[in-house]
Amino acid sequence: MTTPVLQVTGFKESGKTTLLKRWTALGKTNGWRVGVLKHHGHRSVPLQPEGVDSLELKDAGAVVSGVEGAGVFQFLADMEEPDLSTLLNIYQQLPLDVILIEGYKKAPHPKVLLLRSIEDKVSLEDLDNIQTAFGPGEEVNHFQDTEKTDEWFEQYMRSIL
Repeated sequence: MTTPVLQVTGFKESGKTTLLKRWTALGKTNGWRVGVLKHHGHRSVPLQPEGVDSLELKDAGAVVSGVEGAGVFQFLADMEEPDLSTLLNIYQQLPLDVILIEGYKKAPHPKVLLLRSIEDKVSLEDLDNIQTAFGPGEEVNHFQDTEKTDEWFEQYMRSIL
């Protein structure tokens, strides 16, 4: 079975990470196994602290390096700008109930839009598969209306599980 995907998208500083952190914690409270994938649009990504074995092995030439211990698995891979479907294929191998994605506006998956202004909605109106939007002019006026946004997420999760 394919793990359901839900994107949270919007412009910079719209609250995407804040909302995803809250929904991830809410998922854990409800017993849901939540995976999160964030699109990092910046040039460099901070990896792990210097001296960590998996990073040293990667620096030595490993294309893929992983370390597992105490129920935690960390995975590093050199990939030429991997597309979202490749990354989702990796996530699909894990025992998850939902994959939450931050970013990747143009991807075809169900989306929640976070709007800073009415102008944001106009700029994002060409996106596909919008499930709801939080922001000015919407039923939920701000993503920090935790009661309403969390209620929406719980109802959505129950509809896909």
